Amino acid sequence: MRFAGYYSGFAVNPEDTSTVVCVDDGPIDLLDRFTGNPPEGGTWTPPLASGTNLFDPNVDTFSEYLYEVSGICADVSVTINVTLQSSPNAFDAHNIETCPDLLEANMRPDQNVATVNLSDRDLEVSGGATGVRVVYYQSFEDASANENAIESPNAYSTMNGSENIYARVFDTTAGCGSNNITAFSIEIFPSPYTTLSKENDLLCIDTTTGIANTSINIDATVENSYPDTVYNYHWSKDGLFFSEQPMIEVINGGLYELEINALYPNGVMCEFSAKTIFVETSSPVFEIRTIEESFTLEGTYTLEVFNISGVNPDTIYEWSLDNGPFQLDTLFYNIAPGDHTIVGRAITQACGEYSQVIEIIDYPRFFTPNSDGINDTWNIINLDNAPNLDAKIYIFDRYGKLLKQIKSTSAGWDGTFNKQSMPSSDYWFRVEFTEPNDLGMKRIVNGHFTLKK
Repeated sequence: MRFAGYYSGFAVNPEDTSTVVCVDDGPIDLLDRFTGNPPEGGTWTPPLASGTNLFDPNVDTFSEYLYEVSGICADVSVTINVTLQSSPNAFDAHNIETCPDLLEANMRPDQNVATVNLSDRDLEVSGGATGVRVVYYQSFEDASANENAIESPNAYSTMNGSENIYARVFDTTAGCGSNNITAFSIEIFPSPYTTLSKENDLLCIDTTTGIANTSINIDATVENSYPDTVYNYHWSKDGLFFSEQPMIEVINGGLYELEINALYPNGVMCEFSAKTIFVETSSPVFEIRTIEESFTLEGTYTLEVFNISGVNPDTIYEWSLDNGPFQLDTLFYNIAPGDHTIVGRAITQACGEYSQVIEIIDYPRFFTPNSDGINDTWNIINLDNAPNLDAKIYIFDRYGKLLKQIKSTSAGWDGTFNKQSMPSSDYWFRVEFTEPNDLGMKRIVNGHFTLKK
């Protein structure tokens, strides 16, 4: 470089420069490769074939050129060293054979959408060359113009099923691009999707035997099968191997998980997963009791459902008294003496019903011995069962005279004394019995009732 005096044409002092030019590029302006802003009108040594500042790599073959400018105040000469860089080649690459993107279990995959790593083809496309990079495009036109390159080749999402990808190779030093463009395709093979014929349901279990009332069959055969493709099924229950068949029989609750693998003739293996939960439930087993002891003053009782059991402690049950409406409350109020039936069932109504009968002990407040077939005799209600088959019942008039001793298992008192009908009045009784509860308490109860005519 030679510089003498003051020269205002350069933004900075001119410097000798080296530059790399791609062999396959068209003519370039060498002045643009200098640092600064040299003016037009200088001379080149050796001269450029164009007779201007344009360097044509196909014609100009010298590696070093001197550019000289004579100024009013100074003469300037700058040297530029030109290195010609050959363009790399782009080689053929194998197609990418892949599967649709995996989704969560049970979700239907989009069979046309897959995410692939295009960079897996870098080695093939570049031919193993070093100092190069591979650029991928969605169209031949984009590749030719080096426009709209795929920004994230490591995670490229194709949404069109099969798709062609175009590639070029670029030198990393000069950026020289391959003249040829190679192409390969992305081929998506279907995921072995299936819809479980039954999923996320209740499984009714017999509370007594612990065995399912009815088993559940699940068919998981793939919806669309392809020729010469091998389908493998792997079922697990609660994490343990269960079956290798597409159809299974469920007789126990738990988490059932399925993995299906489809092995295609070309060696591509695609998979699909599904899962379903079966919750064991049952009708309830229970007992009934009265909150109060027998022979209340009001003659009504509160019934309680207790000792409730079922296969699933989380099951919610509901209750009905004597075919009445179902309720969640386990208490029934103001219940008259006699036989009563309580029915229990799961609130889901999934597993049938279970019923229990309770016999409430008490006495009629009156009777009418008029031979009409209604209330013609008097006896203690529901005292004719064990442990009260030998209960003692005494009937007195208002003055304390014993009129009759009756058995709990008999028809009762017919309102006579010595075969004579007794008048309408209040009569008294004493009963010696065993309270039908877990304690088996012996009791004596006195009370009175009315004979009406």
